[in-house]
Formats: sequence, C-alpha cells, structure tokens
Amino acid sequence: MYCGQKLMSYGNQTIKQIDDMKTYILTSEKFTGEIEFRYNGMERLISYDNRAKLTVEQYDYIVRHLPNVPGMLPMFAANIKSKATKIDIELTFEMFWKQYFFGRDKDNSSKKRAETKWNRMSKSEQAKAYSYINVYMSRITYVPKHAETYLNSELWNG
Repeated sequence: MYCGQKLMSYGNQTIKQIDDMKTYILTSEKFTGEIEFRYNGMERLISYDNRAKLTVEQYDYIVRHLPNVPGMLPMFAANIKSKATKIDIELTFEMFWKQYFFGRDKDNSSKKRAETKWNRMSKSEQAKAYSYINVYMSRITYVPKHAETYLNSELWNG
C-alpha cells in the first residue's frame, strides 16, 4: 500500500490517487546525458525529457517502449542497460502554470491571483490539481477556464 493513497472518483470511475508526483532519472554507460520520466499522482506517465545523446536505435527503442507506469521502469532500464533513480521533487506554482498552458497561449488568467490560491492549498490539493490538468484539458470542448478559476472551482474533486 502506498503512503498517502486515496480513492478519487472521476465520473463513474474510481481511481487510486497518490498525493505525490514521481520523477525518475535514467542514466547509462551506453549513452551520455539523462532521460527524465515524470508520473502524476495516478502513476501515469505525463512527460519525459530526453537530455541524452542517443543513437537512432536507442531513441527508437525508448519511444516504442516508454514505461507508462513507474512499475515498468526496472525492466525497461535493465533492457537498455541503464539505471533509473527516483528523485523527490516539490510541486511549484511555476510547474503548475507551465503545465496548465502547455501547448497553448496564455489567456487573461491572473498569475498573481492563481499563485495566491495555489499557496493557500495543501500539498495534497496541489498534487491533485496538477495531476488533473491533462484529464480536464482532454474532456473540455470549449475554451479552458482561467487558471485561477480552475484552482478555485476544484474540478479535480468533482
């Protein structure tokens, strides 16, 4: 059982919610640099950042076999003769702000009001809000709410 595990409902689904984000760094003697994998509170891959010099074959393998959940990392790392190391990170408002507007222009959101709300939230609520951004963006068929409205309405508790 994971520390801080909770059950959350999204529509008619019940999903295990883990309060913290997880970040792993993959390193190897077979390439220079590192690859960062980030998982949300529901243990799903939300991003990876390739800061390594890879051969075409290494790159193709990694893209085809992305470890979608942290439990896949040990076997993935062994297959490419590398090592995955978990690093503890703290969610920041800047991380939230960048993720909320990822791939789109910033609207008329008030960064100051959103940051004030963010700073009043518990670490658990911050993790839920951050983790739910991709779910929220994939479900809407209209213009997304302003960032401060997203935080104030607590859609992730829906």
